[in-house]
Amino acid sequence: MINRHNRLATLAAALLTLSAGVGHADDTDIYVANGTIAPSSEPMVMFSLDYRSNLGSTACQGTECASLIAEGYLPVKASYTFFDVLRAVLKKVMTPLEGVKVGLMINHDNKNNCANQVKANCSNGGYIARGFKLYELGDANGAKAEFNAILAALPVPQGNLSHKYQGKELFFEFYRYLTGQGVYNGHVGFNDFASPSNTNLNVDGPAYDWDASIENAAKTTYMTPISPLATCAKVYTTNFMFQVSSQEDDSDTEIKKTVANGGMGLTGNPTFPTVIEWLNDVDLADGAHGTVPNLEGKINVTSYFVVEPNYISTKTIAYAQAGGTGTPLPLDSDPGKLIATLQDIFRQILSVSTTFVAASVPVNVFNRAEIINNIY
Repeated sequence: MINRHNRLATLAAALLTLSAGVGHADDTDIYVANGTIAPSSEPMVMFSLDYRSNLGSTACQGTECASLIAEGYLPVKASYTFFDVLRAVLKKVMTPLEGVKVGLMINHDNKNNCANQVKANCSNGGYIARGFKLYELGDANGAKAEFNAILAALPVPQGNLSHKYQGKELFFEFYRYLTGQGVYNGHVGFNDFASPSNTNLNVDGPAYDWDASIENAAKTTYMTPISPLATCAKVYTTNFMFQVSSQEDDSDTEIKKTVANGGMGLTGNPTFPTVIEWLNDVDLADGAHGTVPNLEGKINVTSYFVVEPNYISTKTIAYAQAGGTGTPLPLDSDPGKLIATLQDIFRQILSVSTTFVAASVPVNVFNRAEIINNIY
């Protein structure tokens, strides 16, 4: 326990150090050790990426990227895309992290209404590109390098390379992964990334296809990342979005099935906010969901949305409210501001999940009462 306490103290200190250069002047956070965290209960943070042509927009036209270049997070070259900046920002923010499990999920393309049909000319829903892996000091297990390599391998989306953000189906696939149930749309990727339609994504894009290591030997079922020892574990998503969710209804029949039959038990016409809210309200560890054991303490999903400022609207506000975080945060083109936003998100996650209590918390994410109510 002493070693874990020291790791968390190091993590909190590292985040504070990073935020000193880009944080807000009136937003100095002081972390106080309030206890310890049980083994296997590290917070789990799943990122999702809206794979649209916006990622290919021109960036770094002034001096705003100078520090990322000087620190080696961005290579020196003639021009940069926003995807270059986003990858560099994530690398910078995550370099000091330890004691957090991080993953990545991405949408397939949407072609031919092919929910759960693994066959030629079919793409639908979303997939888990990297399951949760623990971030360790010095990247001892290579988890950070692997995450960065997947992002680096993804082509910059232009033209028909881009995919719609099918949020409802992506989060449903995430639910199946969390609860150790059958892969649903995870392997439906024959038309992804403008690839030949007669071969699947694991053939055409093995550097960024689904994570086979989180599946059983037959590659039909996910292995839940929620350990029998994961008492009080917290699960989060952080979602980068350029527009609203769309083309996401193909899996509604499965989503509306009862929990006992692998669905969410939703009725009527479930929407993306309906699915987000259900995951935020449900206890995944009550013994009723897939292979997750019945554990003490509630395990649900809290979701952050980092949205292109022009699309912070009634719809995207509804996403954040459903996910328990109140309002979307801006997906800023200025890397310094985006770094500060992501550090704020991790600061809140740590304040809830590792029993470190922030004396001052950015009001646009959580208010203090919400944080204190979640400390265990």
